[in-house]
Amino acid sequence: MRHWLWIGLFVTGCAADSMTEPGAGDDSSGGDDSTGEPGSGDDDQGTPATIAFACPAGTPAFVQGLNTFSVNGQQRSFFADFPADMTKPLGVVFSWHGFAQEAVDFRAQVALHADADPEHPVVIITPNDQGLLPPFGLDWNIVKGTNNADLAMFEATLGCLNAQQTIDADAIYSFGFSAGSVMTSLVHASYPNLVRTIVAESGAWFDDPAEVALVTVPMPWDWPALPTTTGTASVLLTHGGPTDVTVANILSLENAAQAAFPFLAHNWRVVVDCAHDQGHALAPDVTPDLIVRFLTSHHGSAASSQQIALPASCSVRMP
Repeated sequence: MRHWLWIGLFVTGCAADSMTEPGAGDDSSGGDDSTGEPGSGDDDQGTPATIAFACPAGTPAFVQGLNTFSVNGQQRSFFADFPADMTKPLGVVFSWHGFAQEAVDFRAQVALHADADPEHPVVIITPNDQGLLPPFGLDWNIVKGTNNADLAMFEATLGCLNAQQTIDADAIYSFGFSAGSVMTSLVHASYPNLVRTIVAESGAWFDDPAEVALVTVPMPWDWPALPTTTGTASVLLTHGGPTDVTVANILSLENAAQAAFPFLAHNWRVVVDCAHDQGHALAPDVTPDLIVRFLTSHHGSAASSQQIALPASCSVRMP
């Protein structure tokens, strides 16, 4: 049994709070190749977002499959999957893998399709991680909102895509699982007016004091505060029940999800809550095509009238 959701018709947020400028910089010393302003989308509802990030000098044109380039002196790599139709303006979906996964395996497992919504084609970007361990991160730097090499890579990747293709700045999205879900939440918190719609599977928000308090190992969290937004901002959030826990039981991700609901409501996010009982795993009812179509049904800060069929395991939580 399925029900239907008219995405984005429900909420207009409050005036945006000021943001802490996140990490246009590397975790190590060195200058920044990107010059964009994080969160560079405009706060006014309906005003197009802009991508003001620079492409590092000497970066080759991105191609289908594996790409490598230098960001602030670090070699970074990612897989790109381009749509068949390159004539339309392209959206971008970042896809962040979980702890101890390989990007190549996550890309194959999740199998996001760049043409899942033919009217709104996207480039799928699946980055490789830095291999960080606590207290510095969990593959990704999920600890810091400033001087963060993964956020710098996000900026540089967008900057290069924007220089090389016709990119729709109102169609920048993020998806992730586990540590990659936390990375997705950090991207949304860092660029809330550019990345307005995300899919976060079995993750947490460490700009939420209630979720920080659930972590059994002290970590030096330094996230920007999640601002309220003008226009729509939406999160599809999955959680897997009592056995949805991190490595070494450092955090119950089921408890983190329950804490996230009031936190996100307070900050005017529409949440699609997709519960399952499979533990620490991708939600079985949230298909790859649903992920992409949920993301692309949102465009900038304007409400969308696109109909999305949600599985019975999902419900809508209004702020």
